[in-house]
Amino acid sequence: MRIPSLGALTYDSELGCYRVDLISVDVLDGASCRVILSGYDSDPTPEDFHTAVSEFLALTPSALQAVAPSVFAYYRDVMDEIVANGDDDWYVEITNEKRYSTTSNSGTN
Repeated sequence: MRIPSLGALTYDSELGCYRVDLISVDVLDGASCRVILSGYDSDPTPEDFHTAVSEFLALTPSALQAVAPSVFAYYRDVMDEIVANGDDDWYVEITNEKRYSTTSNSGTN
């Protein structure tokens, strides 16, 4: 079985789905990743998988940079709720030096 933008798929019986060998993913700064597809063989429209994979592989790092503030705001909302509920087992602290804001500071440094 093959997907045009990925190549040959291998069924992984441990995972119960298809995977490909490591590939370079531009949107993740060229990191080597393994794409895993669940439900591909039983899906009535496998071409949707082809489209989704192709579009994902065409993304550049700027796509993630554009949504980073929104993703970080969502992370903060979830972590605030986890703390409020006392569910500390699920708490994750992001320690990246680069912080993102949900407000624009255009024109200022």
